[in-house]
Amino acid sequence: MPVSQKQVKDQVIVITGASSGIGLATAKEAASRGARVVINSRDPVDLSKAVQEIREEGGEATMHIGDVADRSAMEGLADTAIAAYRRIDTWINNAGVSIYGEISEVRIEDARRLFDTNYWGVVNGSLVAVEHLATFGGTLINVGSVLSETAYPLQGHYAASKHALRAYANALRSEVNAKGIRVLSVYLGRVATAMQEKITAREGKAYEPERLLQPDDVACTVLAAVTLPSSAEITEIFLRPGRPH
Repeated sequence: MPVSQKQVKDQVIVITGASSGIGLATAKEAASRGARVVINSRDPVDLSKAVQEIREEGGEATMHIGDVADRSAMEGLADTAIAAYRRIDTWINNAGVSIYGEISEVRIEDARRLFDTNYWGVVNGSLVAVEHLATFGGTLINVGSVLSETAYPLQGHYAASKHALRAYANALRSEVNAKGIRVLSVYLGRVATAMQEKITAREGKAYEPERLLQPDDVACTVLAAVTLPSSAEITEIFLRPGRPH
């Protein structure tokens, strides 16, 4: 008997870091396919603009302002989704920040703030998400970096946060699969975002966005994964530019 794919249009999708870049691209693509999206960011102005853009394009969106480093904010995000749509089918931990500089030069307090977002933010989101995903089954997605398996000069703390995230996701997957929850980690090469533009400038290189992954590329890849039938699970995706430097 053939198995049926899940449809994006049937899902309630929560996305952190969704006021711009990859998060916004994913929210727009999901909403254009009929999903109901709940988007989160620390920036109320950009987040309001994002919701407006999605709605103007005919999509359905709700927003929640909050910092992923704050567990109560993530609980509030889940509450917003449940209050609006009564369920959560997919939760995407996308929020992230970067630090660029020699390890010996980066202030410890800045490195801790980096981990608060890149690691503890994902932990907060994941622990809240699995409480609700377990009700219906569902997919938890962590948007990471190819630096989860390597490290480059001047990005040591950032790479360390992504290494930690990969270990956490692998352990979490082994614990929640039995509840019918899938855990996907997406490891990205360079993506044409404002963050990458800043990194390129620090490297003293020309910013050539056309040579990088596009946010829409990531969005389409992530949404393809969440349409798999429950009999299958993609655990990791490594996605890089088609025309790498």
